This record gives sequence, C-alpha cells and structure tokens, in this order.
Amino acid sequence: MTLLEVQELSVSYRTLKGELRAVQGVSFELGEQETLGIVGESGCGKSTLGLALLNLMPPQGRVTHGKIMLDGQDVLSLEKEELRRVRGKMVSMIFQDPMTSLNPVKKIGDHFVEAIRAHTPDVGRDDALKRAAVILGQLGMSSDRLTDYPHQLSGGMKQRIMIGLGLALDPKLLIADEPTTALDVVIEAQILDLLRQLKGSLKLSMILITHNLGIVAEVADKIAIMYGGEIFELAETRAIFKKPLFPYTQLLLKLVPNVASESTSLEWIPGSPPDLSTPIAGCKFSARCPFVFDRCRTERPAQREVEPGHRVACHLYDGGGR
Repeated sequence: MTLLEVQELSVSYRTLKGELRAVQGVSFELGEQETLGIVGESGCGKSTLGLALLNLMPPQGRVTHGKIMLDGQDVLSLEKEELRRVRGKMVSMIFQDPMTSLNPVKKIGDHFVEAIRAHTPDVGRDDALKRAAVILGQLGMSSDRLTDYPHQLSGGMKQRIMIGLGLALDPKLLIADEPTTALDVVIEAQILDLLRQLKGSLKLSMILITHNLGIVAEVADKIAIMYGGEIFELAETRAIFKKPLFPYTQLLLKLVPNVASESTSLEWIPGSPPDLSTPIAGCKFSARCPFVFDRCRTERPAQREVEPGHRVACHLYDGGGR
C-alpha cells in the first residue's frame, strides 16, 4: 500500500543571482514499510527534497509546483496546526549533524520532553520522560542518559539520540538526511544496522538521503539517483547495482570502495554539478557524461520505464538514436 506519493514536485530558492531551481519535476512513490535511498552529490537537491516533504522550507524557498500526498493527505495544502499534527506523528526527519541539532544547555531528557509536548501538549512531563526511556531502550542506551548533556555523549550516541527524537511520536515515515556523515566507519555501520532493525520492529517506512551508494546498498529497497535537482534513475536496489543505466549512476558505483580490488587509485567524476540558477536546455549531466552526443546538449530527456520497475531519463534509452 502506498504511504507517500510525490507528483512533479518543484522547489525554488530566491537568491542574489535570481531563482535557483533546486528540485525540478520529481515524482516517486513509497510504500508502507519500504525504504527509499536518495543518492547524489552535494547540491543536487536531496536535502531540499527532504525538507519539502515536511513542508519545512526556509523563508527564501518555496514549492512552485507539484503535490505531496502522505497517507491520503496533501501536505502542501495543510494549515499550520494541521501540519504540526502531521510532523512528528506521521512523518519525522533526522538531520545530518547532531551537534547543531541538540541544545548544549539542555539535558537529553528535556529534548525529548520538548519534542513530545510540542505535538501532544496534553502529555505531562513524567509521561514524556517514560516514553523517552522506552525509546532509549530500543536504541540500546540506558535511561540514565536522559540526565546527561549532549557534550557528555559520543558522536554515535548523539546520532542515536537524534534517531530517538525522530521516533518520539511513533511516526509512519522517517526521513534520515545524511545520518552517518560525521561518523567513522564502525559507528556508521552500527547506526545503519540500528535503522534497519528499527524499520522492522516499528514497521517504519524510511527515506535515507546520502551521497554514498554503499551506505544504501543493504538498507534501501529502492534507490533514486538525483542530479541537478532531478531524479534521473529509479529502480530496486538490486537492479541499480546489477545493471545501472544512467551514466552518472555507473560513475557513482565506481566510487564505492571495493576491498577486493587491487587498485590503489581513487576514482572521481570529472567536472562540477550544474548551476541550477541558469536554465539548461538539454540533459544536465551532458557536460560530464562520457557518452554524450549532440542531442543530449539540446533536448531534455524524459523519464521512461526501460525495464519493469526500472525508470531512467537518458537519451541512450529513448530509442531516438544518436
């Protein structure tokens, strides 16, 4: 059953250079208890997309087109108080840097009390702390940590607390924006394993936003490849790794570390992401694509289903020829 449906979503920011089109025509669906990995370089629109799903755009940003249907509700049409009820209870978001998200002068327990009572003011402080203790147990942490301040916790523990705050109101959908960016590989593996366990035990749907395909390999059911504010490839995880279609996806896969490889050289993608404040006539990846031909520079490719459940926007697969 579909929990989230995004239809032709476009988001822009007002900047000194003019309108920056951060997200353009994004569409996808997410089922109940399903995990979608959204992968792409910095500046491709991943985090903006995550914020738009909660209608949490900053003052200079706005949704210019599209629909976001969450469990049958149009998120973009909800009034402020209705949004408050949806956020936290229906959908919650974990941000990438717990150091900037946790208040250094507040105890961990106070963070939970504030988060719970902001959406359910009828819940008392003691009941909120009891709920927090249960959540910490699910995260593998002692309830004694509720009396600690953020500086008394390690980076991994802080990220667990952020996950716990996201789960405080038992949402159906959890959006995790680069949840392991500031962590070492051992703690990163533990956090990903925790997310996988929570998804199963709490029957969650998840959106995992990252720049690293390797992170979503064992967590996501489907992967969406974003570039220049658009989704250029969308398929089941196994299909993305077995037969990537879009040239950018193929290059991203080469960046995933392979311990079995004897090569000691570092892979990289030449060039830079496009300037989204400037209109681009053709494919946004054409300036960096190893397979580019004339049509790519002048005509924008439409997304099409090349194989069952595997969609791609690329002139290599639209039958138009080179």
